Amino acid sequence: MRNNNGKKSQKIKKQQKAAEVEEKSSKKQQYKPPKVKTGTAEEKMMQSKFRFLNEQLYTQSSVENGGAVKMFMSEPKQFEDYHDGYRQQV
Repeated sequence: MRNNNGKKSQKIKKQQKAAEVEEKSSKKQQYKPPKVKTGTAEEKMMQSKFRFLNEQLYTQSSVENGGAVKMFMSEPKQFEDYHDGYRQQV
């Protein structure tokens, strides 16, 4: 009977050890989503406006309808917004 108890004890210890190893490995493998920098709604709108203005600058011909010069002359605030957005991107 002594041998039988010894074997049971060893078996229980092995099972406990295996459970501990499994628990540690599962903790290591838990998915952690990447931390995303979330800006305020105002910052997001500013970034969006910059992208829009930047696209306008790169898709309009400077000769065609006055291009960027006319766009910025007609609305000087857009000129400021574009450069503010550019600084934020850099």
